[in-house]
Amino acid sequence: MTTPDASDDFKLSIGDTLKEIYRFLWSAKNSFILLATLPVAGLSLYWVALAGLAGITVPGDGANPAALWELCVLYIPSLVLFSVFAVTWHRRYLNRGVQVGIKDALIPNTRHLKYFFSTLLTTLIAVAVISVPVVIVIIFTLVINFAAGGEVKPPVDVQTVSVFVGIVAAVLFSCVFLRLAQWLSVIAIASPFTMLEAWRLGRGNSWRLFAIGCGAAIIPAILIGLYQLTPTNADLLSIFSENPWIVIATLLSEYAVAYITLAFSVATLSVCYDRLLARIANDPLYTLGAGPFIDE
Repeated sequence: MTTPDASDDFKLSIGDTLKEIYRFLWSAKNSFILLATLPVAGLSLYWVALAGLAGITVPGDGANPAALWELCVLYIPSLVLFSVFAVTWHRRYLNRGVQVGIKDALIPNTRHLKYFFSTLLTTLIAVAVISVPVVIVIIFTLVINFAAGGEVKPPVDVQTVSVFVGIVAAVLFSCVFLRLAQWLSVIAIASPFTMLEAWRLGRGNSWRLFAIGCGAAIIPAILIGLYQLTPTNADLLSIFSENPWIVIATLLSEYAVAYITLAFSVATLSVCYDRLLARIANDPLYTLGAGPFIDE
């Protein structure tokens, strides 16, 4: 007998989902340029004005670390605008027919703040979930080595275990986060679902969500790698007096890559959420009066 979890009717198609993500991003490229150009330029000039002209300490200076208030001044506008863009980009895909303009990517409201704090909460929950097995493995490794006493070569290589645990933790975090992050699409379009209901949408698809996330991250990963060839934030003050245009170009590149990465991430969540939501009509968990969405 085929169970609902084992049926292909409830499995996301990795290939089709990735095609939809890239198709949407390509078809919406003009909207992206419209929504991202002013924030990218504004944030770059804002950083230049504060770091290069007002003397705000930038992160990365070991001899003169930035104070907490300086970090807040530098990064809070970015976080706010990222949240505004994310909500707008969710709506761009999920609310078909709704037109979005430049004001939608610049003017924050309570929904954007709720989205920001929901993202933070989702991340903290994912970290908390995976931290338990990670801590257990680390403690187990240390106990074994401690029990071995004064052996020259301990039974367990701590460095090897650390690398392995780090890789496994990253994969598990991605799976848990992508399941929880379906709630962010709910927040963006104000759907009447709870975090638990959004989590249950992805049942049986955790590894597929991970594979889709990896596939959608290829282009952002390439762009981030190319950006690493440019001067880093730690170099900004040292080169500002020599050639401020290099600083501006670097910052423009940084924020452009950040917005492209955000566009890919949000599109991935939106497409997955939309496809998962379409499958619940045939899912006994939701159609037999035993779960959420029964009023839909």
